[in-house]
Amino acid sequence: MSNVPKVFEIGEHSFTMTKINGMTVKEYIDAFDKDCQCMPLAIGLLDMFDKQICSKLHAMQCWPQNIIKDVPVEDKLNAMLKEYVQTTVSRYYEISELVKDINVYNGELLPDFNELIVDIEDTIRKTAKDTEFCFLHGDPHVCNMMIDDEGTTLTCIDPRGYFGDGKYKKVGDADYDIAKFAFGLNGNSNFARASFHTLKQIDKHNGELQLIANVRGYDIDKLPLTNRQKFLVGLCWFKFPAWLKNNPVEAIITYCHGALMTRRYLDAWRAEL
Repeated sequence: MSNVPKVFEIGEHSFTMTKINGMTVKEYIDAFDKDCQCMPLAIGLLDMFDKQICSKLHAMQCWPQNIIKDVPVEDKLNAMLKEYVQTTVSRYYEISELVKDINVYNGELLPDFNELIVDIEDTIRKTAKDTEFCFLHGDPHVCNMMIDDEGTTLTCIDPRGYFGDGKYKKVGDADYDIAKFAFGLNGNSNFARASFHTLKQIDKHNGELQLIANVRGYDIDKLPLTNRQKFLVGLCWFKFPAWLKNNPVEAIITYCHGALMTRRYLDAWRAEL
């Protein structure tokens, strides 16, 4: 596959890959659209990712013990319940003390966590048989995608290597790769810079703890995504706060942002079923 660096030397504890001339997609965006205002750029990057990376990776077949052409429905279900439900719950409990008293975020009532989890599990159970499972990258965020100097070719690096319980190694939900890349475009990649995630104020109103914050990224509703894919982008945000628990402001914003997105697009997806 031309969009994966070639290995040309293997040592006992390491390997050397071909050098990629270019930069990460995040660096590319920072150089040409640092305020994330140019939607055609974001749409073009997502289209390139879909055509140059996903269409090739997702069609790959290799070692039978790793890549199963027709994954049984029960195994699809178990893998998605692990990745989308169990992991979300376990990570929530790592930051639950930070967010338990927040009721309103940017003027919207936050969904009840337990009710949302029940609805996620119910929807996954109802749709597991129709979910496409294939070979995945697993973690194709915008820092794991390289783009050449001309801005025309993507190359993927650093695959995650598992999905759900990892039974089939790199096999998983095809929409997950799309969602992880869109997650970076939507603003996650900017969480290393304070100006891109601003906590404006916290106050109490009518007994409710309200939070007003800003996440800067490309508008998810203007990207060519299905409601299911948008739901998975929201879920990526929803699961992410555990990685930020040493920075409470980032963890709180990420949780609230993800909770609202997950609820909104889960409901939109469910309405289509």
